[in-house]
Amino acid sequence: MANILLITHGSGGDVIPFIKLGRILKNVGYDVSILTHCIYEKEAKINGLDFIAIDTYEEYKEKNDKLTNLSDAIKQSKDYIEFNRKYCGADTTYKEYMIISQYCKREDTIIIFRHRFSVAGLLAAEKYRLPVASVFLAPNYIQHLELHEELIGEIMKTEMNMVRNKIGLSNINNWTEWMCSPKLKIALWPKWYAKEETESIKDMIAIGFPEKKNGNTDEIPEKVKEFLKNGKETAIITAGTSNAINPNFYKIAVESCKRININGILVTAFEEFVPTDLPSSILRLQEAPIKKIMPYVNVVIHHGGIGTSSEALSCGTPQLIMAHLADRPDNANRLKKVGVAKVFPEKKWEIDLIGKTLKAMIHDEVLSLSCKKLAEKINKDNTEEELRLIIKELSENKEKYKVNNLYRVNNNTLNNKDNKKKVISNNKVIVDSISEKKKKKLIELLMEKRKI
Repeated sequence: MANILLITHGSGGDVIPFIKLGRILKNVGYDVSILTHCIYEKEAKINGLDFIAIDTYEEYKEKNDKLTNLSDAIKQSKDYIEFNRKYCGADTTYKEYMIISQYCKREDTIIIFRHRFSVAGLLAAEKYRLPVASVFLAPNYIQHLELHEELIGEIMKTEMNMVRNKIGLSNINNWTEWMCSPKLKIALWPKWYAKEETESIKDMIAIGFPEKKNGNTDEIPEKVKEFLKNGKETAIITAGTSNAINPNFYKIAVESCKRININGILVTAFEEFVPTDLPSSILRLQEAPIKKIMPYVNVVIHHGGIGTSSEALSCGTPQLIMAHLADRPDNANRLKKVGVAKVFPEKKWEIDLIGKTLKAMIHDEVLSLSCKKLAEKINKDNTEEELRLIIKELSENKEKYKVNNLYRVNNNTLNNKDNKKKVISNNKVIVDSISEKKKKKLIELLMEKRKI
């Protein structure tokens, strides 16, 4: 069986899906290693995966503490550019490439990496002539290909060519085209969730959310079981595992629950975000098996992350999404359209309004039925079989899925449906600032993609 290397970066919403993929592949019989941040070692090993850290705790914490630099690519363009240069540029990528290289000795090795943030995996596959596939975690990453190319394409092309020169690969002439060069791309969502985006990228296969409902209560902490026993209406409150959130998120969510007299289970590891003097109606946990708890609560209040969104979908739990930053507004909009979520962008974070909506949601039979029906549909998706077939294809047709180490831009990598989805930059060098004209254009593009 093949030797599979899974490579990813980011918060829990970016790493846990890879661990879930790894568990599926491990159960089939493949040798699976995950290369990611050091803090996920325990989770990876619990799921039977071999673990390789790509950083130390100090390096992870430094990067994680600066994730807020990605919060506004336009208004804080200098911070955004500097973050990408430092944590995704030549030095970091080369270091990670050297770590990955140690595990590429077997001829049956297959590399599966996270699009954009884990391209050291693509470099290793190219250098060692290994079959490779990229993973897109959310449709937003497709929508923003052009935006990111405009903002940092030239900078990242230069950074990647520095690494390529160091390891004996020829230069690329377009960052986005190179990132999209793998001949197999995996979308971790069902095709119906983002049909247009899925079809806009050549060689993309949407395999579904790596989620399945599990009604087993064994892993639910006893204090949570006790908290749920009184039968009072309850919401889970979480903004995921990243600290890149609006500090008012938890305060407003808690006050909204208090306003309508329902219980709340607040889950976050970040003490600085927890409101002081929490009432007895709010149970505070630093961590919890949120997906295990979801079937036993009335609603989940969250930030719009793809991980939390898909878990709630698979459990049939109604969602109130206080959406902001990154892919979250886009995810929220999609869930709103299919009738399983109510959405509040930051400008509408009002306690009275959110409270009234929560109360209505809890008693909304139409919403409840929509959530249950969609959960049934999702839980029938055979994501495991789709993934197994992908690995079988990569294993049996290795030459087809190797990246040519004399890579040149292939303008057919991205589909150009009706000439509207062309992802090409004007290749102007961006150093430390963006012209007002370009800034206006980018703001318009960004706002178009974030409509709710």
